[in-house]
Amino acid sequence: MKTRLFLLSSALLLAVTVRASAGPIYSYTTLDVPGATSTLANGINAAGDVVGVYYNASGSHGFLLSGGKYSTIDVPGHSETAAAGINAAGQIVGYSLRPGSGSAEGFLLSNGAFTLLDAPYTSTTLPAGINKSGQIVGSNGLGGSFLRSQQGTYSEVSLPNSATTILGGINDSGQIAGYEFKSFHSFLLSGNAYTNVDIGHADFTSAMGINNLGQIVGSYWLRNTDHGFVRNLDGDYETLDAPGAWSTTATGINDFGQVVGYFNDATRADHGFLATPEASVASSAPQSPGLILALLGVVSAGVYAWLRKKKPALA
Repeated sequence: MKTRLFLLSSALLLAVTVRASAGPIYSYTTLDVPGATSTLANGINAAGDVVGVYYNASGSHGFLLSGGKYSTIDVPGHSETAAAGINAAGQIVGYSLRPGSGSAEGFLLSNGAFTLLDAPYTSTTLPAGINKSGQIVGSNGLGGSFLRSQQGTYSEVSLPNSATTILGGINDSGQIAGYEFKSFHSFLLSGNAYTNVDIGHADFTSAMGINNLGQIVGSYWLRNTDHGFVRNLDGDYETLDAPGAWSTTATGINDFGQVVGYFNDATRADHGFLATPEASVASSAPQSPGLILALLGVVSAGVYAWLRKKKPALA
């Protein structure tokens, strides 16, 4: 049975002042699938496994990078596959195009088997992230978003006064990071309360991932370019700009502070990246027993990257 999760307009919107911090120095590793013309990294788990999408002459394909080796993910019988998120158990979510219709259908890849995901009342299902318990968040292509329980029940997530809500990721506590696509205001959803997590000086902010420590990653638009960011619990943030990048987008973060995403170089070619803090953000954050237990699980944040890229759009 479909249920609806409404965020009441009377819910408290917490005003947050964000400020740049002298955070960790990151070392960047470029991620390019061999033979690809474009690579985007979308999610990472605590084991350091990375998922994403790459493009070549035959279209788009999902990928898993594990132990230094790339594996292609293609949904059987479908085309244009993208992997969006991965959890601690190695379960992967993403989407692909149905044969003939050109509309997008979600998938869950677990232990080598694909389960197709179809949100109610829509022909388009775009999963973005999955947490330890198997909860999946994503968007439906109609301006709305969904939360899918481990049992397969879909709940609609509807932000007040929002025309198009995009959910980027979910952590093991059920906290969700996302943004409103038309205005690009970002939020943290915890229970029925949401908190604005915009970068204060930016024109637009897109939150795309969240880890179990509550750190949020995404991108902000300032002076005609995208910059990646990591927003910490205290509201401080670090800007992420990949070396040589014209624009940078962060899409996923694990509990060790490792960040994945993609950047656009001077020739406008897309490359994935892995940014590793020289001093772990996770180890420097205040920790409680609950947070330590949370390190046993991980959330991988997926991203509806095709909304932000000038690639063939999903119908």
